[in-house]
Amino acid sequence: MATILMALAEKKVPSKYEWVINFLTLGRRVKIYKHIRKKYLQENQLLLDAGCGTGRFVEIADASWVSSLGIDISEHMLQQAKMRFRGRKHHPPLIQSSITALPVRAESFDIVICTFVLSELILQQVQDSLKEFYTSLKKDGLLLLVTESKPESKMKHIFFNCIRIPAFLVAKIFARIPKHPIYDMKALLKAHPGAILEQKSYLGEHLTLFVYEKTS
Repeated sequence: MATILMALAEKKVPSKYEWVINFLTLGRRVKIYKHIRKKYLQENQLLLDAGCGTGRFVEIADASWVSSLGIDISEHMLQQAKMRFRGRKHHPPLIQSSITALPVRAESFDIVICTFVLSELILQQVQDSLKEFYTSLKKDGLLLLVTESKPESKMKHIFFNCIRIPAFLVAKIFARIPKHPIYDMKALLKAHPGAILEQKSYLGEHLTLFVYEKTS
């Protein structure tokens, strides 16, 4: 549900995206970012934010002395991201590109993060993106994904569908955003050598953080 309406906000009102995404996740986005910053960010790391949107996590990484690169396919979202660093002499690079074909070297990054993006893509695009993320990571590098997920609890799953279906109809009518399935991210990650270090659920299991470590 949240991903569908966030896609609507991104397409129609990018300047309000930050407010919309925080509202739709009931503040969980802020909580997730704080958790990631505290547990996984270290000085002198090199981080790629794939689908950086308005650049909030790029800003967080920059404040943590982590060198980062932000990539997003939306020119309008990148314009909002660049406004975060307006007036600064130096700021992280922000590049317009699809995450299914990253313009970066193999094994370049300590961390690749992708939040609230994969649920907007079709399966082949998700698979292509994960391959690109994995290729761009150094050995023992970390892939951090935050994506929409299906609750395992039957009651939570029913509630999830009751909210997601009307949300999809709104997005379909006003922005022509297609409805995509919620993918089994654990199964998709298994296509690449590595291990899940952490799987943490939020918002009644509607959002999940996956931390995946690349191995040789």
